[in-house]
Amino acid sequence: MSSWHSWFGRSGIGFRFDHLFVSAPHAERVLACDYHQEAREAGLADHAVMTLRLDLPSTPGEQGEAPATGVG
Repeated sequence: MSSWHSWFGRSGIGFRFDHLFVSAPHAERVLACDYHQEAREAGLADHAVMTLRLDLPSTPGEQGEAPATGVG
């Protein structure tokens, strides 16, 4: 079955029911958008998992860094 479909009917025909939307200012920041079939194929869900990777600017608190709480 094709990994380009997010849901498959009993007949095995695939459909693209699931979508992700990105606003126009962020469209140029899309790095990847993928369907992942493993959970669906294992019977854990009836739709494929979707992921979206964006190239967004770094913000404080990323990469496991705890945000400041003001408590000393």
